[in-house]
Amino acid sequence: MKLSSNLWLLVLAALCAVLGACQKESNPANEPGSPKAETAARVTPEPALLAMPELVSAAPTEFKKVLTGKLDNKLALHVELERKGAKLTGSYYYEKVGAANVAEKLLSLAGKIDKEGKVTLVETAFSGDKGDEKSGEFKGALDGVTINGEQTLRFLGVWTDVKGKKSLPVTLQELRYDLGGLKFSEKQIQETNKKARLEITASVPQLSGDAAGAEAFNKTALALITKAIAQFKKDAAEAVKAEQEAATSEQKPLSQQATAAAEKSGAGQSAAPALKENKPAELPPLTFDSGYEVVYANAEMVSVLFSYSTYFGGAHPNRSSLAFNYDLKRAAEVKLPDLFAPKAGYLKVIADYSIKELKKLHTTDGVAEGAAAKAENFKRWNVTPLGLRFTFDPYQVGPYATGEHEVTVPYALLKSLANPAGWLAKLANV
Repeated sequence: MKLSSNLWLLVLAALCAVLGACQKESNPANEPGSPKAETAARVTPEPALLAMPELVSAAPTEFKKVLTGKLDNKLALHVELERKGAKLTGSYYYEKVGAANVAEKLLSLAGKIDKEGKVTLVETAFSGDKGDEKSGEFKGALDGVTINGEQTLRFLGVWTDVKGKKSLPVTLQELRYDLGGLKFSEKQIQETNKKARLEITASVPQLSGDAAGAEAFNKTALALITKAIAQFKKDAAEAVKAEQEAATSEQKPLSQQATAAAEKSGAGQSAAPALKENKPAELPPLTFDSGYEVVYANAEMVSVLFSYSTYFGGAHPNRSSLAFNYDLKRAAEVKLPDLFAPKAGYLKVIADYSIKELKKLHTTDGVAEGAAAKAENFKRWNVTPLGLRFTFDPYQVGPYATGEHEVTVPYALLKSLANPAGWLAKLANV
């Protein structure tokens, strides 16, 4: 049966009216005088958050997780959050290219969560000039959702500046890497040797699952830290030996002086027992403490940054970092030259960008040498969503007191230099 032309017009008009009403109802922000989005209910979730949850539940009472998401649907956030009962602590930073002082880019978080999952987190910024200062506040709801059979944490809320004049929506979801069936686990290393005064703690990422690359990754990652611990033990033994030699050289003149003074006073050998009674002060332990950050991972690659401190006595510990990039498909570690085409001149491009960006910071010094186009200066690199991130340990581009620095070089700058068969080519085209 055919519809008359008049009837077609009536149907078309009705459809337009319905669509117009729906559009008006679903976009209240477009109406004159509509308030800006300031509550969790008005936050536009990321695509992953839009998936229909199978089950919504309360967040676990204890966890230590990484969440990622957006502030104002624009700025990428990386959040580390830990919960113990009603207490929440952690830190976060903005994912962006360019240079940063690691201590100053991290914003501390501290607050609480109630039984209903309502969260208040105070944000604190650190500056070498001013110390710690409150810089903002997060409020919202934290819960657990089961999506596609897997439970994950979710936060929907609002960030407000320290003056309370600006409020921006925040969406966060627990970071989960698609490892092609593999899962991250962790190996803990703890060792104490009171006789040698050693205290060693370390955490090493491990992969579980049925894949040859996982076993090779586990062995290689563990070997890296085992090697660092072996070097620490060697350095510690040398430090103890130097302490003992110094103590002996100092004690001998003192003993001779005490004996001479005793003979002069007529005490003879009566002073000797008193010297033996003076026990040496208990010396502090020599320590090795290591942790790590999984900077990037997928079914083909894992990029990890190990950070560790060693203490051999003195005013402060030494802080160092070690980058580990592993190709799961080839079961092989990846080095920086592997990312670039032969004779690409990539070191100069990376160095020029790094020097320019590092000089913008007030915490750097000696940048021209510490970030010069030498392979040694750029051996600590990691893959990120935005570019290659290079870490500079204390003293390399600034004094010890200002800590580590980093530079994220955008993929757009490196794309033309990439090895067509390497990681960089794939990442730059994502």
